[in-house]
Amino acid sequence: MVAKIRAPVHRSNLVRRDKLIRRLSDDRDRQVTLLQAPAGYGKSTVLMQWAKSDPVRRFGWLTLEETENDLTLLWRYMLFTFRALIPGFADRAWLLLFQPQPNVDEVIAHVLNSLLDVPGRLVLVLDDYHVITNPQCHDSMQYFIDHAPRSMHVAFGTRARPPLSLSKLEASGTLLAVDSTALEFTLEETKKALEGVGQRLSPEEVARVHEAVEGWPAGVHLTAITNDLHSADGDLSGGVGALHSYLMEQMIGNFSEDERSVLRQWSILSHLNGSLCDRVVDREDSAARLQQFSEANLLLTPLDANGDWYRLHDLLRVELRRDLARQPAEQQRVAHRRATEWWIENGDTSQAIPHAMEAGDHEYAAELICANWFEYMLGGWLETLRGWINRFPTDALLAYPPILIASAWITAFSGDVKATRRFAAAAREACFDRPMPDGSASYASAVAILQAGLGLDGMKDANEHAELAYRLEPS
Repeated sequence: MVAKIRAPVHRSNLVRRDKLIRRLSDDRDRQVTLLQAPAGYGKSTVLMQWAKSDPVRRFGWLTLEETENDLTLLWRYMLFTFRALIPGFADRAWLLLFQPQPNVDEVIAHVLNSLLDVPGRLVLVLDDYHVITNPQCHDSMQYFIDHAPRSMHVAFGTRARPPLSLSKLEASGTLLAVDSTALEFTLEETKKALEGVGQRLSPEEVARVHEAVEGWPAGVHLTAITNDLHSADGDLSGGVGALHSYLMEQMIGNFSEDERSVLRQWSILSHLNGSLCDRVVDREDSAARLQQFSEANLLLTPLDANGDWYRLHDLLRVELRRDLARQPAEQQRVAHRRATEWWIENGDTSQAIPHAMEAGDHEYAAELICANWFEYMLGGWLETLRGWINRFPTDALLAYPPILIASAWITAFSGDVKATRRFAAAAREACFDRPMPDGSASYASAVAILQAGLGLDGMKDANEHAELAYRLEPS
């Protein structure tokens, strides 16, 4: 969690975007800043430089991931970000978020009230907001923006415009929108970027690179570190998309086969540290390699000052995943299986479950979900739980009947009556004679509790199953 609320570590060779920083630091009373552009335009870098240099505002930083599509989790992380910036902030809201099925509206109200007592100006940076797709999350963000005090500012780094109603802010001048055109390098910035990685080029060569990549910051960087000016000689057509594919192929092609093998296996990870990477690739030099790749500017970003955690840039990660997909399927399964083991050993089942699924270990993933779903549900993870359930092939669900019971409960709490009936019916027809992962006395007992609790077939049926469950469960 700590790595998520830290801005990327500043590197001395990064081009300082002074013109953009002046726009962002303008003293006008804005409430929202929106940096919207595809991958590789330096949104995170610009936001990080703003946070480091703004003389007036204090900044909280949250890098979002797909798991934050659960409303409760999103606000837990947001409040954790505020509390890291302001110790003791909104204590009541923090306690509420850890109650079973917390009322997030009440949490937001406490946060808004607490902000009224905070002196000075605050900025909450929400980086990678495009991963948020849950309408409830967007609605909560809209309410927060609409009711936040004037001293509160929200800055989005995103690839797509958020589905928020920002027209009033635009009309009043309290929204600053920065698009890909504004984020493009100037010719001078291209020159500085090339020099930052040791490329001393003539003005004509700099101009060719700048024109070929159309000011795309990642394109300049990739051209420099691949030592490949061929892409700037007019032989490449098709715009930034084609240039991206070409330069990534060139970059990966420059790795040794050993480096390429390591990186492609690391690409299954959203965050990397030495111990986790050692386990995935079955070796003991990952911490040194991570530092080496980061220092070589190979699109690997340190997430903390100690260099414990890193993150592959999406441009590189996507290309490495494509490379991994071309390898034998067993190589991918082994990497995910090792990642599963590491996360279990380090106490994070929620990280282990997706890797178990990717490894094809559906029964193990189902067992982990069955053992933990109730705790996750109380913690507000319903959308995540639904997402996991939806990823199971039908035959995998039927092969491990306890997951049918868990799925029926999860869909019931989600309000999906049709899916609940489908899972409950399948659970009734199945048999299972092994110990139950959730601690139930038996599979028959768990089915009886499900039937009694849901009451899908009327009160008489529910009462009969409640009596059966009472007899089957130990007193």
